[in-house]
Amino acid sequence: MEWEALATQNPKVGPVLAKKYVLVRYDSSGPLAKEIRDKYKLRRNSIALITPEDEVLARLLNEPSADDVFTAVDGLTDFRNGMEQLSKLKEKGVTKGNAEAVAAALKRIGALASEEARTTILPYAKDDSAPETVQRGAILALGKHPDAAGEIVPYFTDKRYPIKSAAQTAVSAMGYKALPALFNGLASENVEMRTMCFGPANAATKNAKLSKDLAFWKTGKEEARTKALAEWQKWYDDQEKAKEEARASKAKK
Repeated sequence: MEWEALATQNPKVGPVLAKKYVLVRYDSSGPLAKEIRDKYKLRRNSIALITPEDEVLARLLNEPSADDVFTAVDGLTDFRNGMEQLSKLKEKGVTKGNAEAVAAALKRIGALASEEARTTILPYAKDDSAPETVQRGAILALGKHPDAAGEIVPYFTDKRYPIKSAAQTAVSAMGYKALPALFNGLASENVEMRTMCFGPANAATKNAKLSKDLAFWKTGKEEARTKALAEWQKWYDDQEKAKEEARASKAKK
């Protein structure tokens, strides 16, 4: 299929996969597909990177592109080193004394945009009792993980500036895929939340007519904001529907 050709013949991806990893894609139905899904714990339109020994190294969800696959392969070394480093640090306990080392380990783990990396980092990102350096580092480490956007956007209004700024930096890095979480923020009654969500949502959309301006989301009437958000959401839904139809069309060929 065209996707496999793009992923495995890419001048950067192909040689790396051929030497070290096996690529498994799940995007169909039937007994064989179910067997693959259950064995490697995949969702539809997702990818697993496994070793020749059948060890799952990473699961890439939400329609990963060929570039996503290369980025994942490229980040595997950092991920594994980060996991090893974090494991050693956890044995001693996370403290202010080793907070920077923990944050550095989380950053390395976050280099791999996989479910395993995200689920490892999230508890640190959501732990308000952790040293601020650790929590901030964990939030920043999620910049390649748009599936975590819904967990990070609430920190846009955190009273601690380092945490607040880290959250906006991370979600901005997520780009277009963070829009659903940002839409939830734009629907908030909290003026600060709407204000903080507008910037990354506007940048990801690149359509000033659709996104309006900051003043509108800050002081605009609720009825007008609700209508504008519905139109923005419809635009996003239409984009996603078009992608799904394109995938279905290619699958039939």
